[in-house]
Amino acid sequence: MTDEMKKNLELRSKIKELGYSINGDIDHGECFYEEDMLAEFCESLDRMKELALEYFASNKKEMEMDEE
Repeated sequence: MTDEMKKNLELRSKIKELGYSINGDIDHGECFYEEDMLAEFCESLDRMKELALEYFASNKKEMEMDEE
């Protein structure tokens, strides 16, 4: 297993874990009533965007390595 594959697995795991957390916040709904919880929710969404971009770049790099 290449380092890039390991990185992808780690990123995917982080994305899934954060996704479960975000989903839980939505289901619970308190983040839509409490300002401090809304701020934390928005931080989680921002982190998800960062992870998604990083995962995309890593997947692209892995695909380019496979083509060589």
